[in-house]
Amino acid sequence: GYVGYYAKVVHTSIDEPSAFKVVDDKYFCLETENELILVKYLGDEEEVVIPEKFTRIYIDAFAGCDFIKSIVVPDTIISIGKGAFKDCSSLESITLPFIDASASSNQYLGFLFGASSYLYNIDYIPASLKTVVISDVCGNIGSYAFYGCSNLKSVTIGNKVASIGDYAFYGCSNLTQVILGNKTKSIG
Repeated sequence: GYVGYYAKVVHTSIDEPSAFKVVDDKYFCLETENELILVKYLGDEEEVVIPEKFTRIYIDAFAGCDFIKSIVVPDTIISIGKGAFKDCSSLESITLPFIDASASSNQYLGFLFGASSYLYNIDYIPASLKTVVISDVCGNIGSYAFYGCSNLKSVTIGNKVASIGDYAFYGCSNLTQVILGNKTKSIG
């Protein structure tokens, strides 16, 4: 099943001593000397607040968790794997420290749901997603970040975001609220 597959794939991609374990009875993890990587979510909660002890979220970690309505990703996370939230079809709200794989990439929201390009945001981001909150880790929001996210109603941008790229909200036809952080100086 999932656990055996992820154990093999993740373990062979890490170059330091590591051990697998289950944390809080719902997070299958890889622990290295310096990190705790969330490999697969095993829980069944509708509202998930990922503990701050984690540093990374692996590819497909929450894939198929169609019962989750809300996810809060802590600021301790430094990278999120492609498709980490793929097929979370009931997701209504997500709080993230950044968009895309890491704070330095900041490309497009669809990456977290499995899209290979911003052009596919609409095909991968669940229609149920109405609210996105970007916390105070992210420095910039890239061009086309929310492109085509026509079901989004509210986006809150953290206080460290200095700029928002061109067409970041293009096609967000139901967006009624964008709350900008106090450091945002440039939009598109």
